[in-house]
Amino acid sequence: MLNVQMEPSAPEIVESPQQPIREGDGVQMKCRSEGGSPPPSIIWLFDNTTQAGQDLYSVSVKEDGTVESRIQWRARAEDNGAFMTCVVSNKALEGRAPKTVQSSRLNVLYKPTVTVGPASEYIVEEDQAIELTCQGQGNPQPTGYEWSVFFGFLGYELER
Repeated sequence: MLNVQMEPSAPEIVESPQQPIREGDGVQMKCRSEGGSPPPSIIWLFDNTTQAGQDLYSVSVKEDGTVESRIQWRARAEDNGAFMTCVVSNKALEGRAPKTVQSSRLNVLYKPTVTVGPASEYIVEEDQAIELTCQGQGNPQPTGYEWSVFFGFLGYELER
């Protein structure tokens, strides 16, 4: 019996988000590779480093030998700017690098998070100057900040 091994074609991402997506929305991508004997396996990597869990994607082999994989997950703020890598390999590629393709970077819209400083409490004497900082991170990036002061229980008034 003759067993011929053939490399699969270079993979291509055939479905991916083309518009910005909101945090919490579903993200879906599809990767395809044609040919290959035996049919290739496909895995997905987040940012070219972390392998996606098998519960996030499925792989199917069509009658014509095309292998497709679809990955789905909920977008997180941390996914903004990230990309996915589709990795295809089979026995014909053994000992060599698998074939890969990267998606375009994700544009995930998320609400700003705010950090106000100083982080720890400190004692301020009357007429002593204090400096407070406010940093915001979001997509889109915050363009302005508004300060509110609540001293109701102390009865102080804030001078501007």
